[in-house]
Amino acid sequence: SENAYVENATTNTNPVYFDVVRQDTGETVYESPILPVGTHLEDIVLDTVLEAGTYDCLLTYHLLDEEVQDVSTLQMTVQIVIAQ
Repeated sequence: SENAYVENATTNTNPVYFDVVRQDTGETVYESPILPVGTHLEDIVLDTVLEAGTYDCLLTYHLLDEEVQDVSTLQMTVQIVIAQ
């Protein structure tokens, strides 16, 4: 995507990563690398090629501790729109 941007702000205290799962199939279409505090992602490319269409997905943010274990998660719904 040319306009997708995700940041782990400098005001945070832990690294994070997130994954995106299609709600209709349960397929993981994207899993980000771990984002240390103060870093960001842009120009995100899905791990799975999707045909043109609109996909309802569940995005899960994972907050990590020093041992790279989940401390907590936050989930939200997102729509991915693939244009031809």
